[in-house]
Amino acid sequence: MVDLLEIFKTPIELRPDHWEDVVLKALPSRLYHLLDQTAAQGPDGWPYLRVGFVESSGVSASGSTQTGESATQLFEWLSARGIGLWVDPLNSNTADTSYLITYGMVLNFCLNGELKLKDSSAPLAEEFTLDGGAPIHCGPPSHEYLPKTAQKILRAFLQDQGVLMPKILMISENKKDYDLCFSLESLGSPPKTEHQGILEAISWFLPTHYRLALISEQGLPRFFTLGDDAN
Repeated sequence: MVDLLEIFKTPIELRPDHWEDVVLKALPSRLYHLLDQTAAQGPDGWPYLRVGFVESSGVSASGSTQTGESATQLFEWLSARGIGLWVDPLNSNTADTSYLITYGMVLNFCLNGELKLKDSSAPLAEEFTLDGGAPIHCGPPSHEYLPKTAQKILRAFLQDQGVLMPKILMISENKKDYDLCFSLESLGSPPKTEHQGILEAISWFLPTHYRLALISEQGLPRFFTLGDDAN
């Protein structure tokens, strides 16, 4: 078994390029115990549940006896509540010796059984353009792609920001690569200078490999209300 405690102790400047990959592959096999009883704001401002490891002997890194929760149990609980996971095996309460798993990464684990690194081929597109002569394929996201619970969690976040009825549409030009597009009109037609910030906030709730974009509804098929049970 990978010695994750030693890996987390490695100073940031000495970590190899594959450090994050090693951590993400090892985390699903560990048992966890709560360091805090409730979720709290993490170093990046998003809500996280902070946890440590339980060793095979049933003893935590601090030396106390603990009963552990599996990653599957923990992630299923988090996925229903819109909370990320703050892995802090040294109980340092600092970003340098811990790892943040966003809600979107939690969701992807529940959907696909893996913790996935950010995919550089899935950019956050501030602008989305279509080839005027090419046919497009549109529709609502499937429940396998974006479960209704996750949609409602993202919708609640956007409503807290004043977006009463956010709308979405899956768009593809080849029936293979789809973009999850958010209606600019439903977001209140924000200025272009705010687009990147909006996409970055939305991306916290979605798997890291999803392609996201903001787009006007003009000239496109009907958009679907995010989290609407009728979709």
